[in-house]
Amino acid sequence: RGIDLLESFRLGKLKASEVFDVKLMARYFAVADLIDAPHATASHNIRFYYNPITSLLEPIAYDAELFINEHLTRPGMIGEYLFHRNEADHKKIDIISSEYYHLRLFSDPIFFAAYIKALEEISEGQMLEDFFEKHRDEIDYKLSVIHKSYPQHLFDESIFFDRKALIKKRLHEQ
Repeated sequence: RGIDLLESFRLGKLKASEVFDVKLMARYFAVADLIDAPHATASHNIRFYYNPITSLLEPIAYDAELFINEHLTRPGMIGEYLFHRNEADHKKIDIISSEYYHLRLFSDPIFFAAYIKALEEISEGQMLEDFFEKHRDEIDYKLSVIHKSYPQHLFDESIFFDRKALIKKRLHEQ
C-alpha cells in the first residue's frame, strides 16, 4: 500500500495530502529549513514509514548533511525556490528528480499551508531554545568526546538561531 501511495503521488494521481501525513511532512521540511539540511529532503534521501492506522506515509529523517558554513548564504527555504520559476520551467523538470518531487509537494495547497504553519511555529516559538536547554548536558558531553580527537572542532549553535531569524524574516517579507 505504501509503495502504491508513493508511486501514485509521483505520477500525479494523488496529491501530497492524500499520501503523506501532512502535519509531520510539513514539520519535517520546516525543521530541515531550520537546520539548513535540504539534502535530507531530496527524493532519494528521504525514507518513509507507512502508518497502517492512518494509511499515510510519514517521513523518517535520513542523510541530512548540514550546510553549516553556508547557513546564511542560501536564499531561504526549501519550498521557496520552486515558486520563482514560471510554468515553462516546471514542465522541463524531470519526473524522477527531487525538484519534481518538491514541486508536487508544494503545489498541494493543504501541504503548503501546513508547511507555512510549521515554519511560523518554528520561527515564532521556543522550540529551538527548548531543544538546546533540554539537551545541553548531552551536547556538552558529546562535544567533550569529539574534542579529545578534534580539539579545534567548533559547535556554534548561534547558526541555528540565525536560520530561525532568517525564516521569520522571509515569512514576513511583503
